[in-house]
Amino acid sequence: MIDINEINELVGSKDFGKAKELIDIALTEQADNIEILKLAGLVSVNLNLWSDARKYFETVVKFEDTDATSWFYLAKCYEKGEHGLPINLHMASSYYATAIHEEGREDLIPRA
Repeated sequence: MIDINEINELVGSKDFGKAKELIDIALTEQADNIEILKLAGLVSVNLNLWSDARKYFETVVKFEDTDATSWFYLAKCYEKGEHGLPINLHMASSYYATAIHEEGREDLIPRA
């Protein structure tokens, strides 16, 4: 079984390639582990694998719909787009708004 602390240390030291290798193994063992899915999304973002990151963060928010960080990164994925995934600014802005709401920071929402 993969040690999640080891993955966190690799992410902290910005060794995203090695972290991804361990995450891939961990996901075969624990495909529904939310913490590993969050790390998978974060590592994918740092490797510019936006489509992969989107899939991970979509899974996370299905189970933890109040996780503002995951909503933020999901919005970032829609903003970036990759491999034929159209940039969807409407979805991105919706997800950013959700992230802001979940953080209780409605003061960050621009007013017209």
